[in-house]
Amino acid sequence: MADISDEALQEEIAVFFTPRVHAYLEKCIKRAQFVGKLFSPSHALNILRAFEAEIVHLPSSEIPQNDYQGTLDLWKKTFTRNILVPKYLLQDPHIDIEHVIQLMQKVLYTACQEVKTETYVLSLKKTIVNSVRNVPVLERLKRARQILHSSIKVLGKMEKAFPTEPVLIAFSPAKLEALIRESTAPLPPTQEPLPSEPVEIYPIKKKVRLSQPLNDFLDRDNLKAFLHNHLILHIQEPILKASSLLAKLQVVSTLLPLLETKKELLPLWIEGWQNKPAVKRAFLIEESLKILPSIVNQIRGEVLAHCCIEEMYAARSQSTPQAYTKIRTAILERYLRFYLQENDLRECFLKALHEEERTERERFLPPMSESGPAVSKSPSKTSIWQKV
Repeated sequence: MADISDEALQEEIAVFFTPRVHAYLEKCIKRAQFVGKLFSPSHALNILRAFEAEIVHLPSSEIPQNDYQGTLDLWKKTFTRNILVPKYLLQDPHIDIEHVIQLMQKVLYTACQEVKTETYVLSLKKTIVNSVRNVPVLERLKRARQILHSSIKVLGKMEKAFPTEPVLIAFSPAKLEALIRESTAPLPPTQEPLPSEPVEIYPIKKKVRLSQPLNDFLDRDNLKAFLHNHLILHIQEPILKASSLLAKLQVVSTLLPLLETKKELLPLWIEGWQNKPAVKRAFLIEESLKILPSIVNQIRGEVLAHCCIEEMYAARSQSTPQAYTKIRTAILERYLRFYLQENDLRECFLKALHEEERTERERFLPPMSESGPAVSKSPSKTSIWQKV
């Protein structure tokens, strides 16, 4: 590194990257809670692991393939342009860039571990406080220690490099006692029902009407189909280019962050809707934002269903009919076990799978007899891959 201080550069890298990693990962975890996914420490761990897996892409000059890679690539370029070039490369043009990248990766991994520790500590605090509320006061401290040590064992099995020491430091005897005091505090009172007199003055019927928009003549199925088509068209090219199932799912996972970043897209789509209902634009956008997570989940299920069908048909062409039945069941069970642990996603997958199989069967059916005309397929029942 010539005359450049390696320690100074390390400090510059840490000051630049560490707060960005913390803020970005916390935002990713909050976003996962916002879209309605089942949130747990293991789910947060999956988000952090996915980010860690993309840190290895940092030295690559290829176009980023997902949101994590895009964010890391932006950080790398920003640091290079604002700090590395003016403060270091101008003084010594022969700096070992590979070494600088390694320092960046080291700081990124360390910061990610710090977020993991914070996530574990926050989750364990909530678990301890909620678990000891119904335990006798004199036994609460003992029970809190048992929960702490058993939880650390479980998390240690989930994560090979589990940060045991920082977590234990966060639960010193004084801090455990503070949690016990917190558990003795009464729960915040729930909102009590309105007294009978105001209810008589303001009938329930009127309250329900006041809570509903006066212009709510919106067919939400049509809105959902409209947004679904736009989202499919938006990811059409990257979905087709993605070589694996995980790559396709990563493309789908960029939809919500994209709409969150480019907030002008949704109003533009709605503005160009030819059969737009006669409702207020603000109300239409508000309703669209509410159903977007469910549409993205539907697309995720459709992608999984299509890949599952392709895998089944490939197996059918290479096996006997008797053997194919077992292979098909094994493929379906594997998808249900590894990709479809959320109930909503499983329902979307099974519905899309049934539709894919029906579409495939219809391709090979003989022409309809003169008994009646063929029933055309509803536009809303069109396969995602036919739309693409």
